[in-house]
Amino acid sequence: MAGALASTSRQFGAAVGVDVTGSIITAGSGAGFVTAAHSAWVVIASCGALVVLAGLASTSRWAVQSAQLNGDRLTGPVPQQAELADV
Repeated sequence: MAGALASTSRQFGAAVGVDVTGSIITAGSGAGFVTAAHSAWVVIASCGALVVLAGLASTSRWAVQSAQLNGDRLTGPVPQQAELADV
């Protein structure tokens, strides 16, 4: 299930990326394709910069500590059936 979700998300992202880039080039097509494509490259470079920032944030000390705490919580002792019935 997770693989299908990841694959679908990747395909959707690619389709939206092509659509947005094509729209930017088409909007500036009066100036010629090469000149209009410069705007698309700016958008693509900006998206790349955002990915780099997200990568840095997800590997920061805070993110690593948060992942460790959640991992410890998930691998901790499993509640007994009697404890679950009391809830």
